[in-house]
Amino acid sequence: MKTLIRLPNWIGDAVMATPTVRALTRIPEEEVWVWGPPKTAALFRHFPDLSGALELDEKEEPGRLSEIKVLGFDRVLLLTNSYSTAQAASNAGVPERIGYNRQWRGRFLTRKVFCGPAVRNLHMVDYYLYLVSKILDQPGGWDRRTLLKCSDEELSLASERIRAGCEETAEGKLIAFCPGAAYGPAKQWFPERFKLLAESLANQRHRVLILGGENERELGEAILAGLPDNRSMNLAGATNIRELMATLCVCDGLVTNDSGPLHLADALGTPAVALFGSTDSTWTGPQGAKHEILQAEVACNPCFLRECPLDMECMRSLTSESARLAVDRILC
Repeated sequence: MKTLIRLPNWIGDAVMATPTVRALTRIPEEEVWVWGPPKTAALFRHFPDLSGALELDEKEEPGRLSEIKVLGFDRVLLLTNSYSTAQAASNAGVPERIGYNRQWRGRFLTRKVFCGPAVRNLHMVDYYLYLVSKILDQPGGWDRRTLLKCSDEELSLASERIRAGCEETAEGKLIAFCPGAAYGPAKQWFPERFKLLAESLANQRHRVLILGGENERELGEAILAGLPDNRSMNLAGATNIRELMATLCVCDGLVTNDSGPLHLADALGTPAVALFGSTDSTWTGPQGAKHEILQAEVACNPCFLRECPLDMECMRSLTSESARLAVDRILC
């Protein structure tokens, strides 16, 4: 059986789909490929037992759907909920198309999986695995741990880059900050609190590294302002997704909002302090035991809004002192 998995579009969601990919790769004589936009499909380079990754955004490159036809897949598992991805799978000629019957897309599915409240409220790892249970008629027993891999060359290049910009000390650790959140500002902790935390860590001779996209570059500079140049480094906007993964691998810890890098760190084995404000850690929280989750406990949480219409009480409840204590715990 030759199976194609359409990955979610968001990085964090794609990471939480890795147990689903792994479950299918472990089926004897199963050939498994993944398909998704470049930012998520690239995560699956070096993924164990995977036959291939199609880095394809069908909205921007609809003509490339012919590549899926040529490869001759028997079935596609749609981890997305959108109408457009189900339509694209149909247009690509995959005979069996399995997915949740949502967004009026049932006409494109050959196997429609009901998605009631009990399923929608599952942790995202289990939400994706539930589809596997419908394929294999196996109710559970899956390995729920997320997993990604970097090559030795990627890890070596990341280490060399950091050594060139940050001075190592015997007692200090390398702590990455990811202060952004693509979903919206309601998920972002305050820059001044990141800065206070950075100063506290630098005083203990830890090195602080900023990671993220180009739009976080200025934010990173503000957070690191006043820190010794040889104890801090701003790599926001300076890494592609694979370089970001490798950099997280060589860090001792991460402090981050509920965003893609949190899930990357979880899958790569880097302990994290996760700051949850408008979202719910029971739905999208990391799976590893070493992480520290700081979840806001306010009346309006979780609201899942992109922008807060009030005063960000959820994020105000998370102090730099509590984050510093959490960093100490993940470094133990």
